Amino acid sequence: MDESFAFFHKLGDSRIKHNLYVLAWKEEDYRCANFKRKYIVAYLDLDDEVIICDFALQKLFCEGE
Repeated sequence: MDESFAFFHKLGDSRIKHNLYVLAWKEEDYRCANFKRKYIVAYLDLDDEVIICDFALQKLFCEGE
């Protein structure tokens, strides 16, 4: 659990910008980051905070490919 919180903390690093990965989340202006190559974290990157909006298995988005 500590590993995931350390990862979430790094999402606020202004030097790193993650892409808008999942089309459905693009409309919400979410950023997406891979966690442990197994999960996708969707988050809002605001000026003074990061809001985690979703944490999903990556394979759910790749099954149709």
